[in-house]
Order: sequence, then C-alpha cells, then structure tokens
Amino acid sequence: MTYISKPFIVFWITAILILLDGFFISDPNSVTDINVHDTYYVIAHGLIAEIFAIIFFLLGFGYWLFDKINRNLNQTLTIIHVSGTVGIALIYRIVLVALNMSKIDSADWVNLFIIVTFSIALLVQPIYILNLCIGFIKPRASR
Repeated sequence: MTYISKPFIVFWITAILILLDGFFISDPNSVTDINVHDTYYVIAHGLIAEIFAIIFFLLGFGYWLFDKINRNLNQTLTIIHVSGTVGIALIYRIVLVALNMSKIDSADWVNLFIIVTFSIALLVQPIYILNLCIGFIKPRASR
C-alpha cells in the first residue's frame, strides 16, 4: 500500500500532526502577524493549526469518500495534489521554525513568505477538484 493508493491516510495523519504541533509543540503565546496595508492581523498559532487541521481532514474525507464509492482517481493528479499540499505545509513549518530560531525581525520577509506559501497551496487545490471531477467521469474501479 503506497500513499497514493490511500491518500486520505496521509491527509489525516498530517492533520493530527498539525494539531499536535499547534497545541503541544508550539509556544502557546506565539502568534503570526500579517500586515496588509495599514492593518495588522494577529492570529494565534493554535487557531491556525485548527483551521489547517480541519482543511486536511476534509481533503482526506474527499479521498476516502471516493475510495468507498469505488471510483478511480488520476494517480498523477493525486501525486501532485498530495505532494504539493503536504509538502507546502511541511516547508511552511520548517521555515517558520528557522525564522523564529534566527530571530529575524524583518516582518516584510515573514509576510512575503506567508503570502508565497499560501498562494502556492491555493494554486494546488484546483488539481484536487479536477481530480474529483475526473473520478466521477471515469468508470468505476473493479475490486
């Protein structure tokens, strides 16, 4: 069993790891400041972890549902979506830890990094929708 045959397991495990990281590993007082023009949005890391965990659980649920209704998904699109989504989440966390450890005080670089990673993550999500649409069109998988 590879992660491509059961991508929902990858998303569910990632969601659990995000929750564990957000609530037990990260500093409970840590926040992310996002500067948009003259407004600062201050978001607690625990809230960000909850939001991303819910998103990852829902993505995994979509893959699980297609597995249960016996529909074939395009393997290439599945690989691109799973690798892109989980990879961006991993890169985001690693770079955030590195930035916190280096004590870089440049909010511009942090904001740019957040915008770029979220943009890449959003650009990968239409592949998921396309994959689900193709799964509806393709004939059912034989078991």
